[in-house]
Amino acid sequence: MPTVNQPIGDHSSNLNPSYQPPSYQPSSSIQQTPASAFVPPPSFSAPTPPPEKNISSPQLAPPANIQPIQSVPTSGPPRQAGYSPKPTTPQGHTFGFPIDEVISRENASLPLIVAQCIIAVDQFGLATEGIYRVSGSVSTLAKLKQLFDFEPDHVDFRTPAGFFGDIHAVAGILKQYLRELPDPLLTKAYYSDFIRVARNTPVRNDTNSSD
Repeated sequence: MPTVNQPIGDHSSNLNPSYQPPSYQPSSSIQQTPASAFVPPPSFSAPTPPPEKNISSPQLAPPANIQPIQSVPTSGPPRQAGYSPKPTTPQGHTFGFPIDEVISRENASLPLIVAQCIIAVDQFGLATEGIYRVSGSVSTLAKLKQLFDFEPDHVDFRTPAGFFGDIHAVAGILKQYLRELPDPLLTKAYYSDFIRVARNTPVRNDTNSSD
């Protein structure tokens, strides 16, 4: 029987007291990597990255000889180089001024606007239906008024290009000029005389006719 101090189940010493477990040696065909292979040699030095350069983009200054852009009209009669519109009178305009003042300033027997409109209607509007009744283009009326107010030297109604091809606008700008006169053609000074003449003039009755 086993002794009391002997572990239960360990019977190797009883079977073969001289038994020694085999020792396993690594195969000679496997080469072990020496630890020195992982250590860099003393002459090895890591590459140093190049220093960063602070490159700043140059600031470009505009040339000193650049002139500001001036607006150029896209339509209408040609203009001379360097021409800048300016009023024909210190007050500024043709519209809304007394007709005698405009005649004196232009040194003419008729205001320029009246003469030019009559020329255009006479040449291009006599066969047009409703020449003084049909309204012209609102934008063309504004352009024509701008011409007479600020650029009278560029007004030329002898060709349709001078009034943008709208003969109704020519008649309309003439009516607008006469309507905006501070004193009408039949002046207010003779208003009472006109009324008196109208009252004293017998009215013809053309409805009575002989059978």
